[in-house]
Amino acid sequence: MRLIVLIPLLLVVPVLAAAEPPVAEPREQPQRVIREVAVLPISDFARGPESLWEGAGGEPGALASQIESYLVRRLSLEPRVRIVGPADVVARTQRTRAHVDSVSLGLDHVKLGLSLYRELRVEDAIPNLERAYVLLKDAYQDVVSPKALADVARTLALCHLERKDHHRAHLLLKEMFYWTPEARFQRGFYAPVFEEALTRSLLDFVATYPRDTPLLSTARLEKFAQDIDVDAVVYARLEPPRSGQTGRRIRIQVFDRHTRTVTFRGALVATGSPDDFERIDRFVTRWTTCLPEQIVPEDKPPERKVRVFVDTSAIHSVFVKHTTRRYFHNVGMSLNAEVQFTSSLGVFFQVSMLSSTQDPDRDLLDNFTFVRLSTGLSFSLRGSWWRLYVRLGVLDVQILGSYATTTDPNCKWYGESHTRCTDVIHLGDESTFGFNAAVGTQFLLPRDLYINVRFGYSVYAFPNNKSISLNHPISTELGLGYAF
Repeated sequence: MRLIVLIPLLLVVPVLAAAEPPVAEPREQPQRVIREVAVLPISDFARGPESLWEGAGGEPGALASQIESYLVRRLSLEPRVRIVGPADVVARTQRTRAHVDSVSLGLDHVKLGLSLYRELRVEDAIPNLERAYVLLKDAYQDVVSPKALADVARTLALCHLERKDHHRAHLLLKEMFYWTPEARFQRGFYAPVFEEALTRSLLDFVATYPRDTPLLSTARLEKFAQDIDVDAVVYARLEPPRSGQTGRRIRIQVFDRHTRTVTFRGALVATGSPDDFERIDRFVTRWTTCLPEQIVPEDKPPERKVRVFVDTSAIHSVFVKHTTRRYFHNVGMSLNAEVQFTSSLGVFFQVSMLSSTQDPDRDLLDNFTFVRLSTGLSFSLRGSWWRLYVRLGVLDVQILGSYATTTDPNCKWYGESHTRCTDVIHLGDESTFGFNAAVGTQFLLPRDLYINVRFGYSVYAFPNNKSISLNHPISTELGLGYAF
């Protein structure tokens, strides 16, 4: 038994020692880390019910456009920051997997839903438009084309008003104002009931809708920053003046992808004078001053990061070679650890404990348990949400418990100790050695969790292949793991 434990350790320790990355010699001229910062379009939430209709006066979005332009220009002057402007943010978003996978199907549902709505088939249009709304939000259409997403929300609200579902329509119109806060409408174009719903929704939106987090939630913003590969997201907005104030409020926030929180924020009252830009300048200066002083050597080769995958799984196994007339199933649990020391190569160690179940002919007189230990090399490929791997087990040890089989019906009916029972075979209590191979997939989840599916096959050849009672097991595993 000690030999069984020592062999995997003797295999793993030299490989890990060889995987230790070489220490790079320090260079004389370090350079500061450049942080990529995305600037989202500024939203103008400073509006009231009087600005709902066209011709109400004032150019919507004029101040927001000026602030956005100045903020991008000012941030671009910082040597430690690389700016990804609103136009580049849209371009990066369109290249993300989330956008590519969902936008086409979402737009197809929009076309079908609008076609059904024009045919007055409201009940049939709603499921398609609801599905389109979900898919377009998954595709970050609120970043690429917020007006298109707002149009879907408005059409859905019209459909729900037709069904007298005023609550759902009210929520959709509030989201419409979130996507396009500058939206205005022509009086008399819609039915009075819809105009009343617009007025109520805008009043409720200005008073209660949460605007502190762009893209509706911190989790969604964090995923967005990861998908477009930026370190931080700068988000500014205009808000209505507070009581006693005459100017609109300008609020600016910086969301840090690595800390997963808003790390810097500021607010000022817009006066319509150059002082506004001066105070924005001071905000940017304070933020960049607080950035951590990180340095890296120039031309430093990328370090090989060692990762450890640990998972536990439910396991099912069937022996191809067995001592009963028909197959019987074995179920249990397995514990697996894998050390990946390059992008595709690693070593693994697995312990499994299984218990047999009754075979259909009841040739097994009792259940038995057995243990498997295996170790070897693994080869893997990884995508954004998946990891595929192949394992070659250089050592697989099977430790069988004792069990008995018989084909004598007297033994099954009267018991093994009865005088009529004459044909019982006692087996087990043996350790066999061999090799195994496995292929598996890990579906990567947030927070370094993953779902694991694995299929394996083993063959035992020692001490004597012909005398081994149970051999050639085929296994299936499903479990949950964590990557360190």
